[in-house]
Amino acid sequence: MIAAYEGMWNAAAAAYHNGKVTSPDLEKYAVDKALADIRATGLYYQDHGEIMSGRPTYSPTVSSVSFASTPYTADVTDCLDSTHYIEVDKKTGKAVDRGAGPYRHVATAVARYNGKSWVISSVTISRDRTC
Repeated sequence: MIAAYEGMWNAAAAAYHNGKVTSPDLEKYAVDKALADIRATGLYYQDHGEIMSGRPTYSPTVSSVSFASTPYTADVTDCLDSTHYIEVDKKTGKAVDRGAGPYRHVATAVARYNGKSWVISSVTISRDRTC
């Protein structure tokens, strides 16, 4: 569960850093709404001529697991920190103004076991909840 969550963010960061909508590893870790949201964000950056510099940091924990039915599911809770994860204009290399913050937010994700591995099916970043 945690490996899928971290793998998803690493793959998304790689895509955004390269100005891409996706990365080779993304579909290993993200499906459904999580995958669609990451692709939509990648399209936003492409449309605005931006890439991401740096990496978000995270400290996920598994907050619940359900084996009651298949697919098995788990909830992951995180304090997602984008302090050093900066939007950059691709042409100029200059940081895009992002305001004063805060840059640490509670994120919740739903992981699902697909029969072979855990994948992330949705992620919600609560911008109104800091951590």
